[in-house]
Amino acid sequence: MNVQPDSVLVRARNNYKIGDYDAARKILEPYLAKNDEDVQAHVLLGSVLAQQRQERAAAREFSKAVEYDQQNVEAYNNLGIVYRRLNRLSDAVQAVRSAIALDNSRADLHYNLANLYKVAGDIDEAVAEYKKAVKLDPAFLPAYNNLGNLLAGQGDHSGAREIFERGLYYDPNHPGLHYNVGLAQEREGDLEGAAAAFERALRSRPGWVNALNNRGVVLERLERLGEALGAYNEILRIDPENAVAHNNAATIQIKRGEHAAAVNHLREAVRIDPHYEHAASNLVRTLRGRTDREDAPEILREVVDAFKDRSDFRLALAESLSDQGRLSEAEEELNTLLEQKADDPDALHLLGMVFFRAGREEEARELFERLEQTTPDHHAHRLELARHLVDAERYEEAAQELKQYLEHVPDDPNGHLLRADILIARGRGDRAVSLLQKLRGEYPDNGSVLSHLARAHRAQGNRDDALASAEELISLQGNRASSEDLSAINESLAIYEDIVARYESDYNEAWQKNLEKLGRLAGEAEESEAQEAREKMEMDEFAGLEEESVPIIDFSEMQFTLEEEEEPEEDELEEQPDWEALSAHEHYPSLLRMAEEERGDRQPLSQAAGPSSPPRYPPPEYPGASPWNNESEPHYQQPPSPPAGQQPQPQPQAPPQPQPQAPPQPQPQAPPQPQPQAPPQAPPQTYNIYPPYPPSPQQPPPQPATASAGPPE
Repeated sequence: MNVQPDSVLVRARNNYKIGDYDAARKILEPYLAKNDEDVQAHVLLGSVLAQQRQERAAAREFSKAVEYDQQNVEAYNNLGIVYRRLNRLSDAVQAVRSAIALDNSRADLHYNLANLYKVAGDIDEAVAEYKKAVKLDPAFLPAYNNLGNLLAGQGDHSGAREIFERGLYYDPNHPGLHYNVGLAQEREGDLEGAAAAFERALRSRPGWVNALNNRGVVLERLERLGEALGAYNEILRIDPENAVAHNNAATIQIKRGEHAAAVNHLREAVRIDPHYEHAASNLVRTLRGRTDREDAPEILREVVDAFKDRSDFRLALAESLSDQGRLSEAEEELNTLLEQKADDPDALHLLGMVFFRAGREEEARELFERLEQTTPDHHAHRLELARHLVDAERYEEAAQELKQYLEHVPDDPNGHLLRADILIARGRGDRAVSLLQKLRGEYPDNGSVLSHLARAHRAQGNRDDALASAEELISLQGNRASSEDLSAINESLAIYEDIVARYESDYNEAWQKNLEKLGRLAGEAEESEAQEAREKMEMDEFAGLEEESVPIIDFSEMQFTLEEEEEPEEDELEEQPDWEALSAHEHYPSLLRMAEEERGDRQPLSQAAGPSSPPRYPPPEYPGASPWNNESEPHYQQPPSPPAGQQPQPQPQAPPQPQPQAPPQPQPQAPPQPQPQAPPQAPPQTYNIYPPYPPSPQQPPPQPATASAGPPE
């Protein structure tokens, strides 16, 4: 029984359409063993092999097709695709240019050539080809997208936004273009506009994790912390194992003072992705210095075990152990660190303090001498040692250490405040008052100075001056506090009232304890401001992370026969990344499966608009000469047309072969555009093996559709 070529190709093509590539191969390979000159069968088998990521085998099939039919545009085009995957960029460019030499009217071919130039770093040629693509087909959205990406990569965010908005004229609900508009507006500093653009992207594509993440980043920068946290919580409802969302939610909770919840999120992020270094860093920062968490050393030990090369993580663990009095364990961790970095100044400093607290003062001083020799500009150990000596009531020794410290760091107010403590303890309150009044003039917003001044006045018996300093301290805290600090202000007032009540009746202990507590509250307010600034930088870094964030979406790049999933781009800010990233850094988060996500979850325009429709972009207007006709722009030279009566000779050239009778091919009646698909199960859009070509510029913009556009039967 003879097998008809048409039936073979139909069955193979149907298997290709449903993604059963093995079945398609089982049909095509034995058929081609007997019908090697069937060009369309070679093209189809090459497409199947390319989908299975067998690029070399696919290249052989497309080359065979070109060998038998030197006029086959699709074979050249697809050969360029697989050559690009094989990193044979010059061969890929030659193949696609050969396709263009055969048919210069197709926008998709110019788009594919532009993508190759972009990968090769030839930005001017890429821009020129993208412009040719949209000139041939003004509704060809991938070209707007990638052209805008190129401009954004060159720092022209305003120009990129304009290009994306031109594309939105043809599809006002396109989520990817709204997303990219948001990125451009964020870079331009228009945070409100960026938040609205991400919201429009989400209206067209609900639950899109990348848009939710970037919206959260922008809302955080707008200080809309509740909404930002809501965006990250929405991601976690969709994907509870999203490590980036756990990390970013934690940064919001730290700013809101919700440290326990932040620690839980960060632990989850590290559990999900044990190599997520940004989340591990944030976990260490959150736990560092928190003596109220008895489990801090155990959590930090988990992080150290996962990141053995991070000496700063091990140092934080040693600090936590030391703070909890677990001195022998702290010593062990510090010795391990010093084996890795023999003269690490922070490790030597902390180990010296561990020895001092353990009563091994001689060993401590030997370490401090070593520290001074290896790092002459490190003096912080003297201030900390002086504090410990004051606690031990060894005031003379403390004064000597502090004197040496202030000789090197004369402008540190903390050193002068400790000097005032020593003067008060030694009965020299008048000198302490003079010193503190001088500091008050130099540091008018330092609550610790006011607290020390009130204590010094009390030591001198100056009740009115002491109470005046306490009142000023409360006023300072109240002026600086936000609505979130009301509970702390009320606590300060209660302490002040207690000071007044106890001043006469309990002249010593109660006064001292309450005043110290009031000063500590003011100091916490100052530290909160400083910490907020640090956390702001950290949040920017996260968004820049991991924002772990690729900043621009690229469509699936090679169209019409093969569906190409493009590798995520490196984020220049993470720099990306940290843009880390987000890319995202990662200033922006990484965007995975861009081709599928871009086309797979689109809604019909009638359903996607939501409660309010997105802005309608006007048709592009080009005052004067069209920007697409700028003769000064660089462009490639098309291969010369052959003389009349001769066939063009594209590369690679094969010796003439007898041509088989090709099966009749379906002829396109109306050229379709890439169609958005219905969410979520529809397979990503592919283009026809037997092409209809894209529409001409004279056709109206395409209407949205929900059906998958596969090869016609």
